[in-house]
Amino acid sequence: MKTKKISVILLFILIAGLFISCESNPSDDIVTIKFNNDFQYAKYGGKQVTMRGYMSTLSPMDGKYIYLMNLPYQSCPFCLPNTTTIVNTIAIYAASGKKFDFYDGPIEIAGTLMVGETTDEFGYQYPFKIIDAKYTKVDTSQLSDNLKIYGALSQDGIISDIMRITGQVDFNAFFEMYEADINDIQPVSDDDFNKVIRRINAIGSSDYEDIIEILGDFKEYNDDVNNNIDLSDYDQNCTPEMENRIISLFNSLFVWLNKFEI
Repeated sequence: MKTKKISVILLFILIAGLFISCESNPSDDIVTIKFNNDFQYAKYGGKQVTMRGYMSTLSPMDGKYIYLMNLPYQSCPFCLPNTTTIVNTIAIYAASGKKFDFYDGPIEIAGTLMVGETTDEFGYQYPFKIIDAKYTKVDTSQLSDNLKIYGALSQDGIISDIMRITGQVDFNAFFEMYEADINDIQPVSDDDFNKVIRRINAIGSSDYEDIIEILGDFKEYNDDVNNNIDLSDYDQNCTPEMENRIISLFNSLFVWLNKFEI
């Protein structure tokens, strides 16, 4: 059941279908790469480039390189079907001796485009990457109105808390499928959700009604999960009905995140 659930979630992520394009400034000294529909990377090898995007949570823990994506909190590097070739993603390598600290807001990368086949430690393959790179956090005042909505939540740590507690609810419901035991469960309470919702409301914008509604639905699901755990009736969390509910909840969450394409 877990494989089915994850595959459906990733299907919604793949709908985005985004690629990469580029443009250069008048001096041709710096090339700005964008997620779009075309990129003639071979002609720009060795060029200094900049690019905006989001760090993938699948990026290595040691921070030596990251996967940069056009959507926040997408954990799959969008492999072409039945291959290990990544698309809609670009690998960004820190300078020697440096590392990247994770940040879930929009960032701008600056580095050198390197052309040549690479197979990384995860087995993913790509024909180009950005090396000797560093990043800066994008000033939300430079963003579109839609991205400012995400930026306000990201800068306040709300996005990371949303992903943390919803992920924990999923783990608690399906802990046996994660080959964990009951002692690994970290209960999520109604107050955990309410605190996040209050922080969103404190921003004072009506633009967040959709995510508040999604969190409310997650809270109801979490109540049922906790009740089954309290009764030691763990199998009730793994019924088709409960699985379909969590699939629907994560689909709604990722559809919401997909609004913030950069």
